[in-house]
Amino acid sequence: MQRKDLVLLLIAIVLTGCEGREEVSEVTEYWGGYVREKVYSLKSEVFLIRMSGSGEYALVPEDSRESTIRKYFSRPSSLKEYRQGKEPVMVEGIAYHIPVEVVGIVEAGATIKPVRVEKLASPSWFFGSGDYLRIYAILTSQDFRALEVDIEDISGRDFGDGKVCCRNHTPSEEYLQYEP
Repeated sequence: MQRKDLVLLLIAIVLTGCEGREEVSEVTEYWGGYVREKVYSLKSEVFLIRMSGSGEYALVPEDSRESTIRKYFSRPSSLKEYRQGKEPVMVEGIAYHIPVEVVGIVEAGATIKPVRVEKLASPSWFFGSGDYLRIYAILTSQDFRALEVDIEDISGRDFGDGKVCCRNHTPSEEYLQYEP
């Protein structure tokens, strides 16, 4: 490696830092509006996607301009077009750099049970810390059983009282219903 390449690599590390993941499920405040191990049912159909490379899964609704949900992952624009076998038109989310693959459609009435929270840190010496939380749940449906999924894109945002390091999540009334 030449000296110039080494200098560029060091500059990149200083500016971007290293991403880290930490299991924080035992910290009650990090669950936001979710209740650990409680069952929630889907009010409408959503896509099940898999992140290329990591093999992790997520639930994402079709793209809707009226939705109040933050769109983190890229997603197909329409359930109807996907069902018709058309090549899905993908709408980029905030994490547009993460390639995704559509696994299928999860029907309304399927259930999720939140089971784990991760704190992800994306430190940068130049830009500062980018800590955030991810809540994972177990999906149970006709086609998918005991599959762990990221529920970021079917969750609302609740910043709480500001005592927690990063944003919390709350069940979205648009997509989820609590099953007592």
